[in-house]
Amino acid sequence: GARMCYVAKELDQNGAERKMVAKLFQRKTKDKDRYFNEAMTQMLAQEYAEEFNTYDLARKIRFNSVHVCKLGERGGQFITLEPFLEGEYVKHNDNDGNVCSNDPVAQAFSHFSWESSNHQLLVCDIQGVGDTYTDPQIHTVSGEDFGVGNLGPEGIYKFFKTHQCNSVCEALQLPRRGRGADPKPSSPSWSSKSPLSPSSELASKVSWCH
Repeated sequence: GARMCYVAKELDQNGAERKMVAKLFQRKTKDKDRYFNEAMTQMLAQEYAEEFNTYDLARKIRFNSVHVCKLGERGGQFITLEPFLEGEYVKHNDNDGNVCSNDPVAQAFSHFSWESSNHQLLVCDIQGVGDTYTDPQIHTVSGEDFGVGNLGPEGIYKFFKTHQCNSVCEALQLPRRGRGADPKPSSPSWSSKSPLSPSSELASKVSWCH
């Protein structure tokens, strides 16, 4: 669902300030699972970014760190909190197959996540400042988990319908999947990790504050 964003400040024990962004759903809810789901989506995307970065590429990417917080002074309202990204904010693609920039790294990363997950999920809605991303969406073959933005197989098909493999895809030796190509799994040419789900050990890694 749509969320509202607020500039916030984080204070450490010495009183030093850090600029942050607080996000909450427009339709206020105290359902903490929705907020943990958002955080886990970003954390899982970061795990794929870390694997992406093990390849010999000129640019390294990352997803912003995120925490779930409970506001005692706001009636127990939950929010997600992450560092503010300074600079020009760019959206590279969305969860409906639209390509919004000509950045080859962002597009190749989405393709990479599909191959790296052994054709189980695809990370999209890539956006952020420079090579630091935030607010990704994950489509899964099962259509389960990762919020209402998970369009399942249809979302995966829509990505590949507009995706055109580029020099980064080639450098990663990803199977070529041109515009309109059928993303149905072929035998992976190289093996990678299996994806995690919100019900897995990833859930225990989400940090939260109150």
